[in-house]
Amino acid sequence: MTRVDLTATPGTERAVMGASATLIDLTGPHAPTFHTLVARDPRTGETAYELTASELTSVIAELGP
Repeated sequence: MTRVDLTATPGTERAVMGASATLIDLTGPHAPTFHTLVARDPRTGETAYELTASELTSVIAELGP
């Protein structure tokens, strides 16, 4: 399983290994509150793929937005 790394350089896309899920609480006084649950995996955090800005532009041009 992979997940998108939201801390990647703006304009690029990076995915890392490791399954996760996000629980969103809409009922609390500070809603919405996000809780990320990460599965135990020895490969968690390893880069699965990384696209530069130019590679990402090429993919979008080929496949459409």
